[in-house]
Amino acid sequence: FPYQRRGRAMGFVGAVYSLAAVIGVPAGAVVAARFGWRSLYVFFAVAGVAMALLLTRKQQRAASVQSEQHIDNIAMRNHRGDKSIGSEIRRQLVDYLQFWAQRKTRNGLLVALAIAATSTSLMTFLGAWLANDFGLQGVDLAVVFLEEGLSTVVGSVTGGFLADKIGKRALVIGSSFAIAAVLLSTFLVETVFAVYVFCITGGLFIAMRQGPYEAILTELVPQQQRGAYIAMRSTIAKLAIAVTAALAVLLFQVSDFVAFTYFSIIACLCSSVLTYFSFQELHSSSHAPAIKNHIPAK
Repeated sequence: FPYQRRGRAMGFVGAVYSLAAVIGVPAGAVVAARFGWRSLYVFFAVAGVAMALLLTRKQQRAASVQSEQHIDNIAMRNHRGDKSIGSEIRRQLVDYLQFWAQRKTRNGLLVALAIAATSTSLMTFLGAWLANDFGLQGVDLAVVFLEEGLSTVVGSVTGGFLADKIGKRALVIGSSFAIAAVLLSTFLVETVFAVYVFCITGGLFIAMRQGPYEAILTELVPQQQRGAYIAMRSTIAKLAIAVTAALAVLLFQVSDFVAFTYFSIIACLCSSVLTYFSFQELHSSSHAPAIKNHIPAK
């Protein structure tokens, strides 16, 4: 997808991902109760085999026909020397470190870290907060998460559409401030109705910035490096999730759920500042900066 329409594309992917969770969790619970939990893993095995069969070589070539020859040439140049496993690992590490050496790509990874930390700190003990402070259990708690999940679906689609209209950078910054405003209202949440409003609006704005920020990150590197850069972004985000979840345990013991909101507000503001000062709204995919030592994406 061209950059001008990539927000909608990424937003739609995020919406389907969220919808899968919304549908999958209750469906999995029903199937497990009816046929046993092992039946779920049988389904995953069948789905995995079906996915592998669908990813034929013909389809892969169709997806990368425009850049495949260029990628092949880069791979050939990088593999003319020592082909040992050790040298290849060292070469890959050097290539990945290039992302940290360049200011824009480094800031993109830091934005990914801040965005991942925002949602993780909230979701780790959201259920415990709703149970302890509002007495929500079982079906009532599931309904709250269902509504929050549906709001992320709407937010992903809406955010992708708006990002292509008003600008991806502007929407990431605006959504981050909106999330901070929602979190500042935590002390006003005193009724079950307020809980629904809090979770739905929070999920909406968190999802609205996901597609735009991922679209921005894909444009920070040349096309043949996007796979490697997105892999690095995913790694950083997962590390942030792990560290933030551990930190959430300590914060919950100290000051309950309120501490999470302050931590998430700081993370939101950090992502806004980095996005504002680090990235400019691009209008063409031809402006992607080149990074030395092109990574053989294949």
